[in-house]
Parts: sequence; C-alpha cells; structure tokens
Amino acid sequence: MPGSFLPVTPEEVAQRGWDAPDFVYAVGEAYVDHPSFGHAIIGRVLEALDSMSPAGYYAQMAIAWAVSIAYVKFPEETGSYLRRCRLDDFTYNKALQKAVESRRVSDEDKVRLRAMKRKG
Repeated sequence: MPGSFLPVTPEEVAQRGWDAPDFVYAVGEAYVDHPSFGHAIIGRVLEALDSMSPAGYYAQMAIAWAVSIAYVKFPEETGSYLRRCRLDDFTYNKALQKAVESRRVSDEDKVRLRAMKRKG
C-alpha cells in the first residue's frame, strides 16, 4: 500500500527507500491504518505514559503534553485515565494545565479539569 501512513510489509519499507524502520509496532491484533482506531490504542498509549519514570523537567513536560493532546482528541478515555493515573503531581498538574490552555477544550471541560488539580 504505497502512500499509506505506515508501511506494514518489508516491501513497503523498501519502496520508501528505507534500510529498516525506526520502530516496529507489534500487537496481537490486525493493524488497520485508519483514524477510527485511535480509540482502540489510546488506552495503551496512556498506560505506557503512566508506566514511565520521567527524569527531569523536559521528560515530565513531554508526558504532560502527550496527555493533554490525548485529552483534546479523546476526552472521555483520557478523563478516565486521569482519575486513576499514577503520574507524579507535577506532570499530572501540567497535563491538566496544558489541556485547560487548549482552545479545543470546552469551557465545561476546563472547569472539570481545574477541579481535578492535585494539591501538594
């Protein structure tokens, strides 16, 4: 499938002129390159972010930005994640802050996110 978002076969990798892919995404399910499947993997992405131990400000901010973007795109799933996540307080609060600062988050959601801030 030349022109697809990600190559899924060695032949497609070669068609792009690559020696090898930078990473391989492997799951026990079929790979489908379609935006509607974002809901299927966002939980796994958030789980992976939750399991990281960020060392330093920039690593914490990268995770916070990723969580805030996940909230913009998948508010229900990310909201559920935020209620039970194990992020450190700084990263968690920065993720909330960045989501609140987004113009793509409703005023109602911003009120809810502000109320979720951890005190510390």
